[in-house]
Amino acid sequence: LSTVINGNVNLANNNVNLANNTEVHGFAINVSLSGNGVTNATVDTSRIGQSLALDAITLIDSDDITLNNLLIDQSGGHGIFIENNGGTDLTVSVQQSSITSTGHAFSAVALSGGDLTVAIANSTANSTAGKGFMVDGSAGTGTTFVSQFQDNTVVAAGDEGVIFNDVTFDADPGGARDPVSFSSLLVGSATARVTGNGVSFTDTVGDVDMGNVDIFNETGSGLLVSNSPTLSSQAGSTIDTSAGPALNLSEVETALVFDSVVSVGSPSEAAAFHTVE
Repeated sequence: LSTVINGNVNLANNNVNLANNTEVHGFAINVSLSGNGVTNATVDTSRIGQSLALDAITLIDSDDITLNNLLIDQSGGHGIFIENNGGTDLTVSVQQSSITSTGHAFSAVALSGGDLTVAIANSTANSTAGKGFMVDGSAGTGTTFVSQFQDNTVVAAGDEGVIFNDVTFDADPGGARDPVSFSSLLVGSATARVTGNGVSFTDTVGDVDMGNVDIFNETGSGLLVSNSPTLSSQAGSTIDTSAGPALNLSEVETALVFDSVVSVGSPSEAAAFHTVE
């Protein structure tokens, strides 16, 4: 059953506009989908994508957004783009979705004083020229939270795999900080390495257990951590980096466990540690 509740369709602008209290279910959408100032919107079990130089999903200043079980194939722009540019608090959840794009597969940025909370689980990013998953709160004056980042995969990325910049990891924002567990994270493969840094944490707060993490990248650091949270990983984890250091850690407390750490052809060191506990 395909249903749209309170949705507005504007095909002349190659766009489907979401409205408040919208549910989109079971559609093949061959245009872009967007919302500006929308609250309480769900898009699930749908395919979205086209070849124009547009983003598949763009959500500006939109709150209580759920994106679930989506197949996104966007050959002309970004996959999912989230922006907080107002003064209110926003939450966005992405679950069980596959995102293929030329630009960033998933990006969430804060540009204002409002808080932004992002949850991503069981999802796959595949970017030809952009980043896999990016959450960046550096341009905002509010707090950008990551409440969930569980069992995700970056198949390919042309400009870094997973990026966290100026975010707070808290499984339940609003009280004392709760640790966030990734459970598992796969970035690239031995035959399809991510270009640039594999996984990076910069100026982040909170405790993160990456679980079983496997990183395959080239021309960047495998795991880059700078002024960031208490970070751990579990047995079975690996880093395999070509033309860059496998580990580049500074100003961080760690309990990292790796079965294998490999750096081949790095122009500098194979691993770098600065003020690491």
